[in-house]
Amino acid sequence: MLVAAAVPLGSATGVPVAFAVAFGGFQVGGAGCLALIAGCPVIPPALARTVVAVNALCAVGCVVTAFTGFVPLDGFGVVFLLIGALIVAVYTALQYTGLRRMADSGDLARPTPRGGSTGRWTRSSCVKCPAQADR
Repeated sequence: MLVAAAVPLGSATGVPVAFAVAFGGFQVGGAGCLALIAGCPVIPPALARTVVAVNALCAVGCVVTAFTGFVPLDGFGVVFLLIGALIVAVYTALQYTGLRRMADSGDLARPTPRGGSTGRWTRSSCVKCPAQADR
C-alpha cells in the first residue's frame, strides 16, 4: 500500500514520498521472506525468532518515528503510524505465542549443521512432514 499510494498518502500524512516508498519496499521484502519461511514444513527456530524480533523492532520503530519528528508527520500521519505499530505489535504477539507453543510441543526443527557444527540452516535442513515423505 505504501509503495502504490506513496504520493496520496504522503500528502495526507506528511510522510515524504521517498520514505514511504523505502518503508513500503522494506515491507514487501519482509513479506517475501515470510513466504520463503512459510514454505518450510517445519520452521527453523532461528528464523521464527528472527521474524518475531524484526516485527517487534518495526513496531517500536513506528512509535519512535511517530513521536520524534524524524519524519515531518501531521496529526493523521502520527495516527497512521501508531495504527501500523499496533497492527504489527498484534502480529508480533501472535507470532511469539505460536513460537512458544511450538517450542513447548517440540515442533520446532532441530539444526542440521552443514559441514560440521556451523549451525547454519540450508533449505534442505527443513524437516519434511509425513505427507511429503514420499516425494
